[in-house]
Amino acid sequence: MPKPLPRIPQIESPFIGRRELLTLVPHSMSTIDRLEAEGKFPKRIRLEPTIRVAWLRREIMAHLRHLSKRRQSAAQETHAEAVNEGACRSLETKRADS
Repeated sequence: MPKPLPRIPQIESPFIGRRELLTLVPHSMSTIDRLEAEGKFPKRIRLEPTIRVAWLRREIMAHLRHLSKRRQSAAQETHAEAVNEGACRSLETKRADS
């Protein structure tokens, strides 16, 4: 079996192994397996000729950006709902005082 090439510290590998993946994403391995099966997480690839698997770094980073945008939009919606509820309550209070 050929020896792997030495790693160059300044250049990131295009692949993310299982250990690194678990440090990057907010999911457990069983959740990743389930999301992959549902098509909601990037698919792993097999690194030949070994039995190791990895994920493409660019796909994982794109997935993380998508999660971040979804959380931001959900937070904005929650904030807008809270503002609307507060405005409604203040109107009700003003009406009750009149």
